[in-house]
Amino acid sequence: MLRNLCREYYDLVDDRANIKKKLSNDLRVAFPGYEKVFSDITGNTSLVILKSYSTPEAIINAPKEDVLNLILLFLKRVFYGLEKLITS
Repeated sequence: MLRNLCREYYDLVDDRANIKKKLSNDLRVAFPGYEKVFSDITGNTSLVILKSYSTPEAIINAPKEDVLNLILLFLKRVFYGLEKLITS
């Protein structure tokens, strides 16, 4: 049983690494320079941006305030959750 769980765990870790590599390769083609903006392309902030703006043109054409507000809103949710966790 434990051996099977360990094998499954390592399979999932390998799958995750492969997905990250694929995302990185796809972003190099679709979003040249994206990795220079986000050090962790699979981080939550990066993923929020990718979900909201599916093309480089969409980000470029979006008002700066909208992009910044999206990031700030996400960060506020994260920090609110951490604050709640700490004060509980």
